[in-house]
Amino acid sequence: MAGRLRSVSSDLALCGVLGCFLLAAGCNKSSDQRLDEELSRTGQSKRSVFPLAGKVLVDGQPAQGATPGQKIIVVLFNRAQPNLRVSQRPAVQCNERGEFSFSTYGSGDGIDPGEYVVVIAQLFANKEHDFCEGPDGLKNLYNDPDKNGKIPEFTINHASPGKTDYIFDLKLAGKDPDSTPGPRAVTEIPND
Repeated sequence: MAGRLRSVSSDLALCGVLGCFLLAAGCNKSSDQRLDEELSRTGQSKRSVFPLAGKVLVDGQPAQGATPGQKIIVVLFNRAQPNLRVSQRPAVQCNERGEFSFSTYGSGDGIDPGEYVVVIAQLFANKEHDFCEGPDGLKNLYNDPDKNGKIPEFTINHASPGKTDYIFDLKLAGKDPDSTPGPRAVTEIPND
């Protein structure tokens, strides 16, 4: 579950393309050249992506699953694609220091430009079935794009040259859980 969890559906097809190009002949060619050739072969082209990375803190401390098996997940809701399922959205898992970095073609290269609402959840990683499930260890306070979209810190207008120093300091101490998360809240990331 390390790194990127899920992506937009066109990126899922790209995963197969990336696997093929890594195994393809032509070891003397650069990775970028082989990727471009494989994308061209499959009728796709490389999109312009820009870095998007940062850190999640919980009450001022690096975010880390308080319960064994829980992972801090950062999911991006593109306002131009409101009807995508959660499993089709860009999502990454934070490392043990609370750091995250989105990738499309290579490690940390970023994602497409757009206006995104950031949602963050702490979910259990079900490795057997390759999905994440609740309950949300962050009390359902930061997992709803409709609520987060009204908070300026959670709305990103992502464009060139990108940004790699986002800080999301989530306040949990003394806050009651939201017992009725909204219909689009991230309470699981299914494998669909």
